[in-house]
Amino acid sequence: MLLLAHARTFEAAAPAAFIAGLGGGCELDLIPYMLRRYFGLRSFSTLYGLVYSTYAVAGAAAPLVVGHAYDKTGSYIGIFNVFCAITLVASMAMLALPQYRYAVAGAGDSIDDGPLPVAG
Repeated sequence: MLLLAHARTFEAAAPAAFIAGLGGGCELDLIPYMLRRYFGLRSFSTLYGLVYSTYAVAGAAAPLVVGHAYDKTGSYIGIFNVFCAITLVASMAMLALPQYRYAVAGAGDSIDDGPLPVAG
């Protein structure tokens, strides 16, 4: 995003947009993987719904925020710098995560997290 915010030509903006797109695509693949590894299958569907809903709301709100910032300042640089700072904080938080709670199942191992409680 920082490269994209400061790009002055198409030749500078195109690779920056490509890199940003790769990052966004990787993010969608990592969400279910990390939720499963940190919280197990028992909590997966609830957490995935919450995380993806938050992701969708942020994706819908971001263009409005960026447009408002452009209308006020006449530039995208300031708001993109804010987004870069938020991304940097999030990446530092990811580095601080502990080891995975649930190991990957081996060839003969079961992938469930134990018996589910029986209702009633």
